[in-house]
Amino acid sequence: MDKRVVAAALLMAAVFGLAFGALLEGGGGQSRAATSTPVGTPSPGRKIALPTPTASMSDRPSPDYGFAAGVVERSGATYLVFDRADILLGAQATAEAARNGTQVDPDGGYYVRNNNKRQRQLRIADSVQIRGGRVLTGTSSERSLSLEELAVTLDDANDPVPVLLSYDDDGRIATIAETTLP
Repeated sequence: MDKRVVAAALLMAAVFGLAFGALLEGGGGQSRAATSTPVGTPSPGRKIALPTPTASMSDRPSPDYGFAAGVVERSGATYLVFDRADILLGAQATAEAARNGTQVDPDGGYYVRNNNKRQRQLRIADSVQIRGGRVLTGTSSERSLSLEELAVTLDDANDPVPVLLSYDDDGRIATIAETTLP
């Protein structure tokens, strides 16, 4: 595998790990609304602290970026309907955007790639923590949601909602956090 691809994947995981951590800690500031279009680019001189990468990239990367489309009940368990996506940075973002007839800012731009529209049904842990932003709460502030509120909101939403997921040791979703692009 190309070292640049691995580096970009690690950087992407770090950025979303930091954002996810901020969401779990309450953010401490104003929330940013979830959007399916870029809302800006980080300044070129901005440095990002990278966490230690995990040893394996299984079918449950944590944090896991994608789009929540619904909640379903099956055989006494609850599942999130989830469409995983990739966020590409730098030269990889520029190249992928060009292949798809668009452009990104070469100084810190990103591109969301969703070549595989497969919707997974991922089991939700009984003790799941859900953090909603503007789309899931309908307000400008973040707050915790119940699983029932999440299900109703996703059913009513016009588009899938961008989220970050983390998993417990059994591979079930432990946290769902509405997110926005960098």
